[in-house]
Amino acid sequence: MKRCLVSFMDKDSKEIKLKVNCEIASTYSQKAKGLMNKTSLKPDEGMVFSFVFTFFRLFWMYRVVVPLDIVFIHNGCVRKVVEAERKHGLWSLVWCCGSWTDMVVETNMGVCKKNGVGPGCEVKIS
Repeated sequence: MKRCLVSFMDKDSKEIKLKVNCEIASTYSQKAKGLMNKTSLKPDEGMVFSFVFTFFRLFWMYRVVVPLDIVFIHNGCVRKVVEAERKHGLWSLVWCCGSWTDMVVETNMGVCKKNGVGPGCEVKIS
C-alpha cells in the first residue's frame, strides 16, 4: 500500500501541529478493510481515506482493535475529530461527522487532542 505524510496545521499561523505517516486506502477493498485486525500503530502512524465524492461519511469500526482518532476533513480543513474507543455492540462502533467529508484520517486515539488538532485546522498531504 502506498504511503503519504499528512500534516495538520494551525489555520492562522500555519504552524504544523501534527504529522502522521499514513497508508493510503485508495481502492474500495482497502477502504472497506481499513485498519481491521491491526493490533497496534506506531505513535505517528495512521491511514488516510480519500473520496471522489463529498458526502456524510460513516465509519464502522468492525474488527478494529486499536482505539483511534477519526479525523473528518472537507476541502483541506478539519471538520470534526472523534475519539473512537473500542466498544462492544454493533451500533456503538459507528462514527460519523455530521458534515460533508471528502477525506478521513485515522490515527492513535488522543494524539489529536494532545497536539491541538481540531475543527478549523488545515490539512496538507505530501
